[in-house]
Amino acid sequence: TEEEISRFLERYAPSYRQAAVFGEERAGMTKQSESAPELLVMSIGWGLWIRSGIFGESNIGGVAMDEVRFHEPVFAGDTLQTEVTVSELRPSRSRPHLGVITIEFKIKNQHGRCVTSWKDISFVARRPH
Repeated sequence: TEEEISRFLERYAPSYRQAAVFGEERAGMTKQSESAPELLVMSIGWGLWIRSGIFGESNIGGVAMDEVRFHEPVFAGDTLQTEVTVSELRPSRSRPHLGVITIEFKIKNQHGRCVTSWKDISFVARRPH
């Protein structure tokens, strides 16, 4: 919602609003609605994935995020969904009791267009042999 976007901006990125408005005015654009900060969109997408419960208790912690891309702005009222694909799963070389999983995230809007994407690399618990 617009209220959630405003609260996020006030708390975590007070200068973002000024930069976004300045950039739109400078480009001669008409501002219809404030876009959501990209990190807020990533947080929403990540939260949708976590709440799915697929990881359960097996996620140990993140190692890296790669290939982060912000393809389109997200506005209040947009409906988001998270699409995930496991692209790699292997034993950790340095910690044999853990696995390393690479997950490709795509956050899509109500039109099916990808608004944000990234690869997440995390440690996961391995099943005992």
